[in-house]
Amino acid sequence: MLAAGYFGYGNFGDELILDIFRQRLKNFEIAVLPKMAKHPAKTLFYILSSDAVVFPGGSVFQDETSIGNVLFWCYVVLAARISGKPVFLLDQGFELKKKLSVFLVKTILKNASMISTRDKSSLKLLRKLGLNPVESADAAFRAEIPREKPNYPPKKIGIIPRGNFAQWEKILSKIPKKFPGSDFEIAAVSPQDKKIAEKISKKISNGEKIKKIRRLDEMSRFLKNTDLLIAAPFHAVLCAAASGTPFIAVGYSAKIEKFLAETGLENRLAERMPEDLKLLYKKPLNPNFYRMLEESSFQIFLNLLQNRK
Repeated sequence: MLAAGYFGYGNFGDELILDIFRQRLKNFEIAVLPKMAKHPAKTLFYILSSDAVVFPGGSVFQDETSIGNVLFWCYVVLAARISGKPVFLLDQGFELKKKLSVFLVKTILKNASMISTRDKSSLKLLRKLGLNPVESADAAFRAEIPREKPNYPPKKIGIIPRGNFAQWEKILSKIPKKFPGSDFEIAAVSPQDKKIAEKISKKISNGEKIKKIRRLDEMSRFLKNTDLLIAAPFHAVLCAAASGTPFIAVGYSAKIEKFLAETGLENRLAERMPEDLKLLYKKPLNPNFYRMLEESSFQIFLNLLQNRK
């Protein structure tokens, strides 16, 4: 089968989803075309050479950055269906603002063999479009990240940035004042985040070396040594929430706000964080619930896949 998604760019979240998918389907041959969206012709060859096309997770159908994302992935689905290959979309998030995006998703995805969504707003959207998605959760909830009880006040504050530096300046002007004795550790989860990480490092920690997080074990070590996390990348926030690491989320994308709203963690958003940050040390999220939800939908996928053999 062909695993479709933003793989090969060195982004922690996408590679984590792919790693989990591969571990769960060890008995299947899984093909991956790195940076698939840059190779439409080669993508078609991979589709024709596979017996199924599977989107293992993420939010590939989004037009926040460009409607071209939606156009390409609809092309993948359409090419697969025309060539008689089943298409499975697992644990997907849909961020669609443009009417053309909505029309394309409604038209092209109606022939998918299965769609599961990682959030309630995506589930509601697809049902409104007449599709029949299954409720699920992000596959990253399967990644168990053990940690000890964090310190308060925090001895070490972890920072995993993305987005606008001006937005980060506002946040970072407050945190050192609240916890003047804390040390900072900064990490980047993709090559694109390195520049903003370096700017932040120069501003608050004398330009110390930026850690690279590409794998789950690296994220686990980073969170284990962090008493408070300030992060923007979606899967960094999700891993913090699942592990019980106190965190402040910088809402650079709509999917961050959706996740926090649907899990009752709205006060973790930087714009809404409480004056007393000790409130962030409560752990209202039950990751086991989301693991069971995701596992249930994945078993539906496995049954459908095996029935097609």
